[in-house]
Amino acid sequence: MKALHEITGGDTEFERELIDTFVASGDKCLREILEALRTSDFDTVGKRAHALKGASANIHAHRLAAAASNLEFAARSNSLREIGSLVQEVKESLQAVNAQLREVG
Repeated sequence: MKALHEITGGDTEFERELIDTFVASGDKCLREILEALRTSDFDTVGKRAHALKGASANIHAHRLAAAASNLEFAARSNSLREIGSLVQEVKESLQAVNAQLREVG
């Protein structure tokens, strides 16, 4: 949360906007990952994981960024054995980050 305050310069309105944008885009990425997974579209899984990784890194959500990075790598490598558990890790990490952000915003 300290990093979020630094990013926004303490501007609470900008902080709320950033939180709302992150939560909405993160949830959308996760939905798209799950949909792509159902159709074995691993290219899309990798692309959406990449987007989530970048957004997470921007707000210093390092655990989520690492989980998304691992999913991106697995999807691009077609590591089918790992993808299911990595999607679950991303989902849980995203839910935790969103919950923490909602407490602030």
